[in-house]
Amino acid sequence: MASLLAEAARAAGTDGPLDRRLVAIRLVGLGDAKTARALFPTLLDARQPTPVQLTVLQALSGLFDRGMAQQILLHWNSMSPAVRREAVEVLFGRRDGIVAVIAALESRAMTAAEIDPARLAQLRTHSDAALRTRAQKILAAETSASRDRGQVIASYRPALTLVGNREQGREVFVKICATCHQAEGRGVDVGPNLATVTGRSPEDLLVHILDPNREVAPNYVNYIVATESGRVASGIIAEESATALVLKRAEGASDVIPREKIEAITSTGVSLMPEGLEKGLSSQDLANLIAFLRSIQPSTGSIAPPAVAK
Repeated sequence: MASLLAEAARAAGTDGPLDRRLVAIRLVGLGDAKTARALFPTLLDARQPTPVQLTVLQALSGLFDRGMAQQILLHWNSMSPAVRREAVEVLFGRRDGIVAVIAALESRAMTAAEIDPARLAQLRTHSDAALRTRAQKILAAETSASRDRGQVIASYRPALTLVGNREQGREVFVKICATCHQAEGRGVDVGPNLATVTGRSPEDLLVHILDPNREVAPNYVNYIVATESGRVASGIIAEESATALVLKRAEGASDVIPREKIEAITSTGVSLMPEGLEKGLSSQDLANLIAFLRSIQPSTGSIAPPAVAK
């Protein structure tokens, strides 16, 4: 058995066939904890295929402690959205993981915007009073730190009382949104198709337009990738395979980066959608944009009959 586990550790860390490596990682997780704790953090590197990173995280369930939680968080900024989802499952499944997450939020190694709202609620309502108090204090501080965007939202809130014109709103969409979003067959497919937001309230739309980093879906977090040749690319991770990442950015431009060429990969923790889109827009412009967004039919992306909407 000892020789089998030693061979598994060797195979897990090589560039051999992927299916063989995944079996080897699971075997290592069943063997000597010291060997696994030494090997697994190295396999969370972004240059490793996504299935390898996911299998390592799953194998950590029987080895998890505060040290492994910290190792996971050391790789947080380089994790793709798919890997982050599994990392969150592991971290939030154990008290040591939650303690490590709270510490990371305190040190700004990660931000609340990178965590699913349901998980933030888990922190705010944790059964451990000490952890709950710490989490509530940190999350309240993050909310306070975003007060500048809050002031911008307050200054444009009169838009919610104005009657919007969807045709003029379409012009605003083309001006500020179409470089990354599609609607009614126009625009670029980078961010979500805006037919998916038609059911949101005017207030909700206003907040997300003016404060895009308040709540960021994992698939639309911006990443910066540096290659061994010195090139630096940025964008959302639109696709990933065992051998490469595809970064996509405004105007639909994309870069295919082989994993073996990656020197470093870092999440910016913020949305690809920038703050400050309101510059040059009036409250009436935003009212028009909101009217346009709410008039798109969510099922097909087709448009509603021309009308003045509120």
